[in-house]
Amino acid sequence: MIHTIAAERGGGVIAGVFRAGGRPIGLAGARVHGLGRRRVLAGVADVEHPAIGALPGLGLPDGLPGTLDPAGRPGPELLGAAVLAFERAVRAEFGPRVPAVAYRQVYRTELPVFLPGVTLVRAGAPVAVLRNRFGGYEAYLASLSKSRRGDQRRLLRRIDADPDTVVWSGPPAESGVDLAELHRLTADAARRNHTRRWPPLRMWSLRLFTTMLGLPDVRMLTYKEPDGTLIAATAMFDHPVAPLLGPWGAPPLGDRRTGLWFDQFSRQLRDLLDAGRPLVLAGKGAREAKESLGFTFEPQWTVLRRLGRSAQKSS
Repeated sequence: MIHTIAAERGGGVIAGVFRAGGRPIGLAGARVHGLGRRRVLAGVADVEHPAIGALPGLGLPDGLPGTLDPAGRPGPELLGAAVLAFERAVRAEFGPRVPAVAYRQVYRTELPVFLPGVTLVRAGAPVAVLRNRFGGYEAYLASLSKSRRGDQRRLLRRIDADPDTVVWSGPPAESGVDLAELHRLTADAARRNHTRRWPPLRMWSLRLFTTMLGLPDVRMLTYKEPDGTLIAATAMFDHPVAPLLGPWGAPPLGDRRTGLWFDQFSRQLRDLLDAGRPLVLAGKGAREAKESLGFTFEPQWTVLRRLGRSAQKSS
């Protein structure tokens, strides 16, 4: 992901590997915003996940912030050490040309680690999280309102019985889907559903989209005509603790196959909850609809820290 974004931007992307006793334990990725591209003249290091807006750009064991990890890893001591190590590395690389670091997707438990020396804190859009306290999909369905539970069951039955809709799930490489066509569908759906002026809509380029769907442990869910014509599709990034529901592409509402967006949640959650995944992440949008499906929204913040003396000391 980082190599793809760096190639597209032509510079201004940095990454660092965290090591403990010589063993790699994590990764940090950042974009340097400001003057200069191939050689940064001045700017701010913006620490964010290279592609997924629900995750931080500073990833330690398990790749999740402790707020989301049921085991609470990484703890504040390890996170604090990683923050200082990253800031020292930025200071050593850029000197006074990069006087500050902005950390995005800082969750509740992690926030106190970043507050000493903080310059600015801004609340971001909360992230949809489903915590698996159910023991399986049927128990999850029973936790929903009667109307939503009935709607989800009817959708599954209706689409499974439709001879003109073929539902398939598996690795993207076996889907037979033209990724350029799916990218266009997902971009169109994102534009239709983005109603806020701020923050602005951010979408993956076709190159990054192809990179993301080529990663290990990605599963695709497709809806097709019997002749193979693509109707709609989505991708899911599996993870042993917190799989992430990815981009969704479909034509505008009004098509005779209404309800596919809700149907794809049923099919993916059925697999993930029955497999015992502790969490499911589902991005930041469509809050009312996702809350009807049992998701809660976890707050997160962006924190701007000035690089001071702590970042100048040797690690």
